[in-house]
Amino acid sequence: MRTSFSAVTLAGCAMIAAQVVGAAESTKDDSWQNLKHVRHDRAYTFVDRERNCVAGETVAVTQHSITLKRWNATGTNSTTVTLDRPNLLRVTDGGQAYDVLYSGRSSWSDVQGTQGIPAGEAVLLITKDGRRHRGKLAEVSENYAKLRQWNKTVGIPKNDVAQVYYLRYTPPSASAMYAAQEMFFLDPDLWPYMLGIAPKIPVLLYDSSMPENNDPVECKSNPWRQ
Repeated sequence: MRTSFSAVTLAGCAMIAAQVVGAAESTKDDSWQNLKHVRHDRAYTFVDRERNCVAGETVAVTQHSITLKRWNATGTNSTTVTLDRPNLLRVTDGGQAYDVLYSGRSSWSDVQGTQGIPAGEAVLLITKDGRRHRGKLAEVSENYAKLRQWNKTVGIPKNDVAQVYYLRYTPPSASAMYAAQEMFFLDPDLWPYMLGIAPKIPVLLYDSSMPENNDPVECKSNPWRQ
């Protein structure tokens, strides 16, 4: 489950620091690389194109597949599962629409789902003329997006949009998640998230050069059940 750090005492500092530290972020053409760099000591949810869902810890990531370790209900036994990249639709670390770590499709509805993202995170919208707009989405309709940048709002027609990236924090450690829930601020793993300086990764949600897919992503199976 994704943990929100916006309620902690230093949330105000986090918003300011995130705007400063994250200003120089760059994107990557291949969001699949995110899966190589996120923490491998906690479970994520993997959704294939048939909407079958499994949860597990990452064992290995190649250019063509990802291998997971799945534990049984008691945590005493594990099995290994390999998922081929072409069949993988989405990888998430929570139940919200903006908890995506990797998306295997181009979806305007996924862009709409990033409204309400946590403090310190942002959206990068690149127009077809190469201009880059970074901020929070104030409104997204079928035909346009309104991006809030500092004290102004910029409206951009969907027809002018080339790509939309979600610039999100890397998933925190299990200890940081626990510390946030228990309001135990002495855990050093929690500090980068409180201060808004935790590493970020770009997740490509929409690319106008790809076929658009806005179908709902709902699991047909319980990802935690083997």
